[in-house]
Amino acid sequence: VGSEMCIRDRLMLLNQVTDALLSVNEAGNATLNNMLYQQVLTNSYLEDITKYTKALQEMKNDLAAVKNNTAGLARR
Repeated sequence: VGSEMCIRDRLMLLNQVTDALLSVNEAGNATLNNMLYQQVLTNSYLEDITKYTKALQEMKNDLAAVKNNTAGLARR
């Protein structure tokens, strides 16, 4: 009976340790999923910034061309 009690106690302890490890693993997975989601959002924002920066550069070039082409009008 005594050895059965010892084995049962050890199995209960093993079960508790396994549950604790599982909880830590699940928390780690949740953290990694959140980090991945944030990375995806960041990449999306960077793509938007690149797209709009390019459009602004094109507008700057167009305005410079208009300024250059109309420079002589102010002198007339």
